[in-house]
Amino acid sequence: MADEASTPPPPAYPTSACTCGALVIWTVTTSGKRMPVDSTPADDGNIKLTHRGTSLPPLAVVTTNPAQLFGVRHRYRSHFANCPHAASHRRGRR
Repeated sequence: MADEASTPPPPAYPTSACTCGALVIWTVTTSGKRMPVDSTPADDGNIKLTHRGTSLPPLAVVTTNPAQLFGVRHRYRSHFANCPHAASHRRGRR
Protein backbone atom coordinates (compact mmCIF):
# COMPACT_ATOMS: atom_id res chain seq x y z
CA MET A 1 0.00 0.00 0.00
CA ALA A 2 1.34 3.44 -0.94
CA ASP A 3 2.31 5.92 1.76
CA GLU A 4 -0.57 8.36 2.15
CA ALA A 5 1.78 11.35 2.32
CA SER A 6 3.21 10.55 -1.11
CA THR A 7 -0.02 9.57 -2.84
CA PRO A 8 -1.40 12.29 -5.12
CA PRO A 9 -5.12 13.03 -5.04
CA PRO A 10 -7.26 11.22 -7.59
CA PRO A 11 -7.06 13.27 -10.79
CA ALA A 12 -10.74 13.19 -11.64
CA TYR A 13 -12.51 14.87 -8.74
CA PRO A 14 -15.36 16.62 -10.52
CA THR A 15 -15.49 20.35 -9.98
CA SER A 16 -18.20 22.89 -10.59
CA ALA A 17 -18.34 26.65 -10.44
CA CYS A 18 -19.80 28.39 -7.42
CA THR A 19 -21.84 31.56 -7.82
CA CYS A 20 -18.65 33.45 -6.92
CA GLY A 21 -16.89 31.87 -9.91
CA ALA A 22 -14.53 29.62 -7.93
CA LEU A 23 -14.18 25.93 -8.74
CA VAL A 24 -15.33 23.63 -5.95
CA ILE A 25 -15.32 19.89 -5.33
CA TRP A 26 -18.64 18.60 -4.01
CA THR A 27 -18.03 16.17 -1.18
CA VAL A 28 -20.02 14.34 1.45
CA THR A 29 -19.05 14.69 5.11
CA THR A 30 -18.81 11.78 7.52
CA SER A 31 -22.26 12.83 8.79
CA GLY A 32 -23.71 12.51 5.27
CA LYS A 33 -24.08 16.19 4.40
CA ARG A 34 -22.96 17.67 1.08
CA MET A 35 -20.17 20.22 1.41
CA PRO A 36 -18.25 22.21 -1.21
CA VAL A 37 -14.49 22.39 -0.74
CA ASP A 38 -12.03 24.58 -2.63
CA SER A 39 -10.63 22.65 -5.58
CA THR A 40 -7.05 23.68 -4.81
CA PRO A 41 -5.25 22.02 -1.86
CA ALA A 42 -4.24 24.35 0.99
CA ASP A 43 -1.29 23.91 3.36
CA ASP A 44 -3.48 25.08 6.25
CA GLY A 45 -6.53 23.04 5.24
CA ASN A 46 -8.41 20.99 7.81
CA ILE A 47 -10.11 18.55 5.43
CA LYS A 48 -8.84 15.26 4.05
CA LEU A 49 -10.59 13.88 0.96
CA THR A 50 -11.03 10.14 0.57
CA HIS A 51 -11.72 8.76 -2.89
CA ARG A 52 -14.71 6.36 -2.89
CA GLY A 53 -14.87 5.32 -6.52
CA THR A 54 -16.04 6.97 -9.70
CA SER A 55 -19.76 7.07 -8.94
CA LEU A 56 -19.59 8.54 -5.43
CA PRO A 57 -18.41 11.99 -4.34
CA PRO A 58 -15.26 12.05 -2.20
CA LEU A 59 -15.67 11.71 1.55
CA ALA A 60 -14.60 14.86 3.44
CA VAL A 61 -13.04 14.12 6.80
CA VAL A 62 -13.02 17.41 8.71
CA THR A 63 -10.89 17.93 11.80
CA THR A 64 -10.36 20.78 14.23
CA ASN A 65 -7.01 19.29 15.29
CA PRO A 66 -4.38 19.88 12.57
CA ALA A 67 -2.12 17.25 14.19
CA GLN A 68 -4.60 14.61 12.99
CA LEU A 69 -3.65 15.50 9.41
CA PHE A 70 0.11 15.26 9.97
CA GLY A 71 1.60 13.61 6.90
CA VAL A 72 -1.46 14.18 4.72
CA ARG A 73 -0.02 15.82 1.62
CA HIS A 74 -3.22 17.24 0.14
CA ARG A 75 -5.40 19.13 2.59
CA TYR A 76 -8.42 21.16 1.59
CA ARG A 77 -10.59 23.94 3.01
CA SER A 78 -14.35 24.30 3.08
CA HIS A 79 -15.39 26.70 0.35
CA PHE A 80 -17.69 28.39 2.87
CA ALA A 81 -14.56 29.63 4.69
CA ASN A 82 -13.77 32.18 1.99
CA CYS A 83 -16.74 32.42 -0.41
CA PRO A 84 -18.19 35.94 -0.56
CA HIS A 85 -21.63 34.39 -1.23
CA ALA A 86 -21.47 31.80 1.58
CA ALA A 87 -24.33 33.29 3.59
CA SER A 88 -26.74 33.00 0.65
CA HIS A 89 -25.97 29.28 0.26
CA ARG A 90 -26.23 28.21 3.90
CA ARG A 91 -29.25 26.30 5.06
CA GLY A 92 -30.59 26.14 8.58
CA ARG A 93 -29.73 23.15 10.75
CA ARG A 94 -31.92 20.17 10.02
